[in-house]
Amino acid sequence: MTWQFVLAGFLVGVLVGMTGMGGGSLMTPMLILIFGFDPKTAVGTDILHGAIFKSARSSVSSSQARFRMAPRRR
Repeated sequence: MTWQFVLAGFLVGVLVGMTGMGGGSLMTPMLILIFGFDPKTAVGTDILHGAIFKSARSSVSSSQARFRMAPRRR
């Protein structure tokens, strides 16, 4: 890992924290245009990252009862 990747990740993290914009919409073009990654690799990495972290977060949230899985009664 080079310092450029660390700096890019930090900058994207700051922008996401300030704007609420999705990190993939910033990081994927950066990987392709600045770092020269193959588009398939950059997009595939973003999708895999999202699947892992969103699955983990949903399992944590469901175990903490932060949301109900049952439909609301009317």
